[in-house]
Amino acid sequence: MRFNANGFDVNRHWDEVDLRRKEYLERMPEIWYQKKAIYAQADSGRPIDLLVNMHNTETGEYIDTLADDPASRALITRFFDRLVEHTIFDPSKPPTFAAGGSSTNVLYAERKIPVVLMELRIATTKKLGRRPTIDDRLKFGRQLVEQMAATVLQ
Repeated sequence: MRFNANGFDVNRHWDEVDLRRKEYLERMPEIWYQKKAIYAQADSGRPIDLLVNMHNTETGEYIDTLADDPASRALITRFFDRLVEHTIFDPSKPPTFAAGGSSTNVLYAERKIPVVLMELRIATTKKLGRRPTIDDRLKFGRQLVEQMAATVLQ
């Protein structure tokens, strides 16, 4: 379920939550606390090099981002290519830049944090020839972290 106890979609309201306004803490504490933690990290002098917001969808598999400066585009393209080469990630389209406004992607617009919205397919994938299993997702989680690190450290 995407809605919190107050009826707000915790995926679609990231762009509305202002940490300086207490009513957002009351209405959408899930977003408020996550945003606060992310900004605290970004402001600590140890920047966030790459953030992934994972979702699933029926048939597509892709990455969308608002990040569109040359350095972020290069980083995200490198990440995308590494995922395709080294994991079961089976994209239905290339990365989309300057897209996906109301999810965590707004962190780029607000603080230039390179964040991607990643959709993973729950239907049969060409790479697997079947639907992904729990074991496939656990393996992908490990591979995802490895490829994030390899991308950022490259």
